[in-house]
Amino acid sequence: ALIKSLELSFSNGFNVLLGETGAGKSIILGALNFVLGGKADKSIIRSGEEVAKVSAVFSTANQKVNNLLDGFGIETSDEVLLYRSFTMQGKSEVRINGQFATVGMLRDLGALLVDSYNQNEQVELTKSKNHLRILDSFKPESLKEYKNKLFELIENLKEVDSQIRKLGGSEENRARSIDILTYQINEIETANLKEGEEVEINETLQRISQSEKVLSAIGELNGLLSGEDFSVISAILTAKNKLSNISDNPELEDMAERLSKIAIELEDISGEFEDIFERYSFDENKINALIIRREEIDNLRHKYGNGYKEIMAFLDNAKNELETLQNAEEKLSLLSEQKNRIDSEIRVVCEKLSNQRKSNAKEIEILMQEGLKEVGIKNSKFQICFALEDSYSELGFDAVEFMFSANLGEELKPLSKTISGGEMSRFMLVLKNILAETGLTETIIFDEIDSGISGQIADEVAVKIEKLSKLYQIICITHLPQVAAKGDRFINVFKGEVDGRTQTQVKILTETEIIEQIAKTASGTVSVASLEYAKELRNKKI
Repeated sequence: ALIKSLELSFSNGFNVLLGETGAGKSIILGALNFVLGGKADKSIIRSGEEVAKVSAVFSTANQKVNNLLDGFGIETSDEVLLYRSFTMQGKSEVRINGQFATVGMLRDLGALLVDSYNQNEQVELTKSKNHLRILDSFKPESLKEYKNKLFELIENLKEVDSQIRKLGGSEENRARSIDILTYQINEIETANLKEGEEVEINETLQRISQSEKVLSAIGELNGLLSGEDFSVISAILTAKNKLSNISDNPELEDMAERLSKIAIELEDISGEFEDIFERYSFDENKINALIIRREEIDNLRHKYGNGYKEIMAFLDNAKNELETLQNAEEKLSLLSEQKNRIDSEIRVVCEKLSNQRKSNAKEIEILMQEGLKEVGIKNSKFQICFALEDSYSELGFDAVEFMFSANLGEELKPLSKTISGGEMSRFMLVLKNILAETGLTETIIFDEIDSGISGQIADEVAVKIEKLSKLYQIICITHLPQVAAKGDRFINVFKGEVDGRTQTQVKILTETEIIEQIAKTASGTVSVASLEYAKELRNKKI
């Protein structure tokens, strides 16, 4: 976008991004969101460039981060280096600690590194499907034993269900499986397959397909040699006899002997022709029988395996499975008892998990109502309502929804239907303070969640964010002087011109510049009165 090249370091504590609208503050946070696995499109690429690149370095001692990196097969250290690029062709390259990774891996890692609160997060908070996850992020250790036990029991239940399925499941399903297996076994055994039979049939049918030309040629040749109307052999024997009748001529006698030998050789050839003719001759019934047998084998091959060995292996497995099913009644009874026992244990654990959640929910309700009063929603009521899901899961059987009323005498309604935008900003901030002890991340981003508030409420919001900054690294975009004044490090974001093009630039402010920026934020101009007000706000830092 407006950034050609930029390097920026954030300090511990409270980092404040200041600057006029359009200067590029949200672009900086957008770059951070991008390198943490957020959505990307070509609009993030600066005009005239082919690629956008972002790197981010996190210092962290979070064991969950190391565990996740170990799971990815990526080396761990005290620092996590993330890199992501995106080209005009839509290609993305991702690296974690120098090793190639995926956008999904970035997202999983980013969820442990940064907690971002903006308008989109406010929308997510109104959705009841997220409320159970939020509730469980309060005192997660109090739920850990039940969740681990529930996970273990459900895995056991899955294994029992798998064994029941192998035994045919219900009595009706088992009977159906027995019928199917019995049919398959009978079909294969009745076929009485022989190894190599299919090859032999194909070779025979191949010969048959070639036999017509062979038989025609052999018949014609054999007709010439020993036909009834004319026979080469008979003609040669006649010639030989005539020569034999001419006596006392040794030369003719020799020729007669040679003709006799030729006749004998031709008779032998004629006999061989007859043998070949017999081998290549097939009656129609035999041909049809071979074709039917080949179709039978093809049918078995398509159903049970590609060839004799695979079909026989299928037959063995089917026999074993049939035997198991036929003797499964006793084992199924034991498995059914085991399933009922595990199901009962799961429901007991779900009940305990639910009770602990309800205890945690009561604490949150009290803390929320106190916190909401501190940020100016004095007559609010907050309640976490529980209902039962149709079935349990690894999260138990609780369905949870946040109920809220901002005004005295108004009934509680689902959060999404009753809270205003200004109230939601404060609601989120109070909730975040309550969840702060969970230590889910080390960096929290607030992107103008304080919009729509002022005066005393703004003071209370500022205090809340400042308290959070003692536990977390805070990066905040704000237009409230009360909030800005609580900052530890101030980064002024502004637009400048470089080589005839607009570029976003940043500057780390000195204390004098900080006072001037707060004064300008408060009144729009820097005056003696606004400077005094800015100093007064700075002096209220904890």
